[in-house]
Amino acid sequence: MKSKSSFVKVLVITSCHGEKKYVPDNIAISKDLDDLESRSIKEEELKNYKVKAKEMFISNQNKMIAESLNYYDTSKALIDVSFVSSGYGYINSDDYVIPYDLNFSAMSMIELDKRSSFLKIHEELYYSAKNYDLVFFMLNNEYLRVIKLPIELPKNVKQIFFISSSDEKFLSLEEDIFLVKTGNEEAAKFNITPSELKSHIFKLICQASKDENVFAEIYNEQSYINNIIKKELSTNMIKVDQLNMFDL
Repeated sequence: MKSKSSFVKVLVITSCHGEKKYVPDNIAISKDLDDLESRSIKEEELKNYKVKAKEMFISNQNKMIAESLNYYDTSKALIDVSFVSSGYGYINSDDYVIPYDLNFSAMSMIELDKRSSFLKIHEELYYSAKNYDLVFFMLNNEYLRVIKLPIELPKNVKQIFFISSSDEKFLSLEEDIFLVKTGNEEAAKFNITPSELKSHIFKLICQASKDENVFAEIYNEQSYINNIIKKELSTNMIKVDQLNMFDL
């Protein structure tokens, strides 16, 4: 249990999926990244395109997550962002990367499992996430598969998944986690796409933290997120019966 004045450490885990800042003709591929010598050579070749992960991965979701960090009260929480990357594995937002052409969505289930094991995604994610109070997972499809759920974090670490109904198959009902539905039906209420809804809700949470210690509230009761969602929908004069979809 955290008091209203408690400082909360928050981790947001998103993906590399989508647009990259740079796409040079000699873009890196798997064989360029999978051993240290080849990677070093390719990184030198692409040194003019080497930037931090938070600058390279510029999907709409990642842009809005970055924007959200401008809104939260830094006296109440620390928010770090990490990426699940098909090229590098599990990396921090300040880690440097070069552009690469490698996508989990193009891989078979066997290839996904092999790639995940090679990059030690599950292990690296675990060793990072166990040091936080709240972990927000903003992943879908293949990215949920490669992190190899469940992530058996200490009980004092609260796991929150922003997830569509079709991706619930990756989760076990026995896991000590909280789900925020972000499928087509929920996104339609905001007049945005499901891919935008995850980061939109996170932005609402960050904005709300200016007035109260929202992250401490969420730590104590994860369903507090639903209050924030309902307040936003109510403000936008959405019908009350449409709010019920966010009830537990």
